[in-house]
Amino acid sequence: MKGANRRFVVACRAGDSDARELKALLESVGVEVLAFERRAHLIQPGQTYAIDTIKRMRRDYGDLVVKTALKVLVTAGVHVQKDVVQATVQLVYAFPLWASDEKALSSALSRLRIDKLREMAQKMPGNPGQNLALLMTPELSLALGRGR
Repeated sequence: MKGANRRFVVACRAGDSDARELKALLESVGVEVLAFERRAHLIQPGQTYAIDTIKRMRRDYGDLVVKTALKVLVTAGVHVQKDVVQATVQLVYAFPLWASDEKALSSALSRLRIDKLREMAQKMPGNPGQNLALLMTPELSLALGRGR
C-alpha cells in the first residue's frame, strides 16, 4: 500500500498532471500523502497512506464529494485512514444536507468514537469502509438529523 504512495509522490515530482491535480486537491484540505512508513503513533490527522482509496473515491464520487469528506475529517481531527475515508465519502454523498454544513459535520465527527466503530466494522462481514458508514450513520443522524 505504501508503494502506491511512493509512486504518487514520484509522479507529482515528475510533473504528472493527474497526480499534481490530486495533490492540489489534497493540499487544499490539508491532507499530506506519506510516502514512507511511520509508526502509527507518529501519524497525525491529515496525514495518510490511503492514496489508492482516495483515487477510487474520487473516480466513483467526484472531486467535490471527496474534497468535502477529507476537509471535514481533517477539521474534526480524525485520522485519514482508508476505511474512514471511504465511509465519510459515502456519507457525504448519501446525506447532502450533512455536507452542506461542514462545521456541524466536523463537530459531529469529532465526537464519534471512530476507533471503536472501526474495530466493530472490521469484525463485520463485508467491506470495512461500508460497514463503518453503516455504524456511523445512526450516531450522525442523532447529531445532524436525517440529512436528505
